[in-house]
Amino acid sequence: MRGIDALNAIHDPRLQKQVVGYNMEPAMTPREELPAVDKSIVAFGNYCHEHRLKLNWAPGGFRIRRR
Repeated sequence: MRGIDALNAIHDPRLQKQVVGYNMEPAMTPREELPAVDKSIVAFGNYCHEHRLKLNWAPGGFRIRRR
């Protein structure tokens, strides 16, 4: 959210704002979001789209190996 707030503080029409990455590695994601990946990604996507931001997400390596 701090990153989003920082982006929202920039008002320059020459820039295209973008949020890159929602990292699902356990050390970088709040613990309560890990068991609810589907809900977390949808919430992240909805927030970004509502604020006209682009996003990119890929599952963390630990999740790929498990499935």
